[in-house]
Amino acid sequence: MIRTLKKHYILILAVLFIALWAVALVFISPEELVEKIGVENTYLVAFLLAAIGGLSTITGTSFFAAVATFASGGADPALLGLIGGAGIFLSDSVFFFLAQQAVKVFNIDSQSPFRQKVLGFISRVPDWLIGIFVFAYVGLSPLPNDILMIALALAKVRYRRIVLALIAGSITIVLITATLGESIR
Repeated sequence: MIRTLKKHYILILAVLFIALWAVALVFISPEELVEKIGVENTYLVAFLLAAIGGLSTITGTSFFAAVATFASGGADPALLGLIGGAGIFLSDSVFFFLAQQAVKVFNIDSQSPFRQKVLGFISRVPDWLIGIFVFAYVGLSPLPNDILMIALALAKVRYRRIVLALIAGSITIVLITATLGESIR
């Protein structure tokens, strides 16, 4: 039992954090939460939640709940969008580079016929079209960004081809969430 706890402590902490955050959101109103944290600290908390894993599979829901709560409690949606978007961009960039390194370290077979076809197709797709896809996925979909970052790394897409769309999409999704949160007020 103790060995299992030690082995999976990060997952256990993440689940515990999400559960505590959900309970806190049930018993504390958005206005009280922003008042207790303070508006300036609200932006710091939003950035940290986003940078630690804003749109990962595990913590994305709690991040968006926090942004909506902060906005409904009086935080500025535009500032939340910029700061939270910067945190998501940072998190996704780190995840992309980790996925790229994993492809290199594990020497994922790039000689398979299927992967060669995919790489050939991706290399012919114009940068602007990849940018539109990345923006739509990151900025307009509720899907976790880590899946996209892994796929792009496996497809050997260069970071410079996605960086602007990644920034714009990250800011957009947080701005939309904050604006919807503010409308709840």
